[in-house]
Amino acid sequence: MTRQRRQVWEYFAFGSRAATISEATDGLRAAGIGQATVYRTVTLLTDLGLLVRVQDRRGEIGFTAPPIGHNHPLVCGVCRRVVRFDGAGDLTALEATLAAETGFAIYGHHLEVYGVCASCQAADAAGQGAAGQDAAVGQDVAASESQGGAP
Repeated sequence: MTRQRRQVWEYFAFGSRAATISEATDGLRAAGIGQATVYRTVTLLTDLGLLVRVQDRRGEIGFTAPPIGHNHPLVCGVCRRVVRFDGAGDLTALEATLAAETGFAIYGHHLEVYGVCASCQAADAAGQGAAGQDAAVGQDVAASESQGGAP
């Protein structure tokens, strides 16, 4: 993997939330990585399964790097924070039920769960709403980038 591709992957892999291509481009600009490189690399890494696409409730597309092993993302629809869970047990039971009811020979699944994280719920309860949370997300990204990190 080239240095630039590794830096793009690391931007998504070490962030605490899913990032858009635009956010990644802004965060990687100082490293000399442009939007075309970010876009092409995100496309490649997504095709290889090293990044996954998630969507917030406004329809904005972000990307995150899944950890090794079987897991599923729980994505905040406001700030795009991603929490991973394995779903062990419950999904196996669901697959068995579906196989029995449909006659399918099930070999896998893909699951994404969306909700609103506790921080965004608290911001909404405090009257900041989505607009206030969006501003906070922008501040978090800017602060992280000024410290040399990913969002």
